[in-house]
Amino acid sequence: MEEWESILNSDMWEFSSDESDILPSLWLSYQDLPLHLKRCFAYCSLYPKNHVFQKSELIHLWKAEDLLQHKKNKMAEEVGQDYFNDLISRSFFQLSSSSDHYFIMHDLINDLASFVSREFCFRWEGSDSPNSLSKIRHFSDMSVYYHDEADSVEMFEALQQAKCLRTFLSLPRLWRKLHKGRCDILPKSQCLRVLKLYGHNIKELPDSINNLKHLTYLDLSANPIKKLPNTICTLYNLQVLLLSGCPGLTQLPANLGRLINLSHLDITRTKLQKMPPQMGKLKDLQMLPEFVLDKHTALDNLPELKKLEKLNGSLRISGLVHSRGLEAYILSDKKFLKELELDWRGRAWSEEGNNTVEQREVLEKLQPHLNLESLTIEGYGGKMFPGWSEYYSSSALVYLKLVNCENCISLPPLGQLPSLTELYIEGLRKVVSIGSEFYYGDGKTTTCVNKPFRSLRALKFFHMSGWQDWSYVGGDNNEGGVFPYLEELKISCCPNLTGISVSHLLCLSRYGFAQNSNVFRKMDSRQS
Repeated sequence: MEEWESILNSDMWEFSSDESDILPSLWLSYQDLPLHLKRCFAYCSLYPKNHVFQKSELIHLWKAEDLLQHKKNKMAEEVGQDYFNDLISRSFFQLSSSSDHYFIMHDLINDLASFVSREFCFRWEGSDSPNSLSKIRHFSDMSVYYHDEADSVEMFEALQQAKCLRTFLSLPRLWRKLHKGRCDILPKSQCLRVLKLYGHNIKELPDSINNLKHLTYLDLSANPIKKLPNTICTLYNLQVLLLSGCPGLTQLPANLGRLINLSHLDITRTKLQKMPPQMGKLKDLQMLPEFVLDKHTALDNLPELKKLEKLNGSLRISGLVHSRGLEAYILSDKKFLKELELDWRGRAWSEEGNNTVEQREVLEKLQPHLNLESLTIEGYGGKMFPGWSEYYSSSALVYLKLVNCENCISLPPLGQLPSLTELYIEGLRKVVSIGSEFYYGDGKTTTCVNKPFRSLRALKFFHMSGWQDWSYVGGDNNEGGVFPYLEELKISCCPNLTGISVSHLLCLSRYGFAQNSNVFRKMDSRQS
């Protein structure tokens, strides 16, 4: 009680400033923050009002500016998540109404951040500019409004005064008119740690980028850049390199493996044709959404993945059609990966030799860790799927997609995946019959294995032109048979499939059978 009375009688409620209309209650909330959260919150003043942002992006920026405390047995990203969640719990951030993946600050909270950071952060919005930028450490130009060209030139020239500038965040407003695809807007500060040049129509990055020795965060996303200069490989402090949405980018510098502190490399929506050599040197790499193989480097580059033990999130390996002769399991220790896509699409191997056997051997060595939740296999050319010892009975896999594995004649024992909730199968044109091997595995009996598909909720088959027979569809008991909890069943473009019944699928609520003329003749009355 005394504590509350002390707060009530505090001079804090008399807080006022000629420079700000900050509410005393918000000021109290800010003062209650521990020092490390005050610093992280103040940095958010670089975001304009109504700007939505992702948690991961802000955490990367905090990390680049060394705002995250080092904690034993915790990665910096985990510490950043704790900070972010703490600020959410105190209502400094809130979920955006447009998406569950984005966050926003209330206008009053944004005003508070601008007020407490006014001495070292400057967010330019076109009309206002400080008398001097010499003391500014962090600069952003992320306004939704276009600036007058003269103002932009003046601001950029004034920014050269900021010799200790650490952050430069810019979205593609009038800047792109100023540099016309060149990168002469690069700040000259030798202290720069964060450089964001999203969508600036940059076609070429100058060799002088290597002068920014302290750079830890570089975002060149959504630019028509075709290649990176080799000098970028001397930025040994670089942790985050974002190249998403650069459709002209076809290769990475050959010495990229020298960036040993790199933790995030985003190459989504690029046209990379291969990976640089010695990617395994990037021991701290956590984000690598795609790994591209070609026929000349696949044999040497694919084993490099085994060395990247910290990879998490999603990974797509493309160009597997060029790989062969793997000597070790390269994914089985990736315990932090949640989504994996294995893509064999591309020009097929030479017809010489038994290629289907070689492809099966490659897939055998690509067995994922049991923690994986989503797996897509596309274009696989083997006749059979590998055994993957103990995987089917112990995997945490929730989603599985098999697409255009056109040589496959049999399905693996997917019924034994204990957590599988959605199964999508398309284009396995040589599969003629689906029976016990699908539920239990070859040579196994119902008494020695678990009840099949005990978690499956959705099952979809498309373009299975050779498929004629489906055994054990509903089973013969009153507990849903081999699909006890199946809610959705879709079958499309399987013209030779006949005589199936759904009467024993007790939980089925959504089902469709399109372009399957023979199925309709013998459908259960529930279809009507």
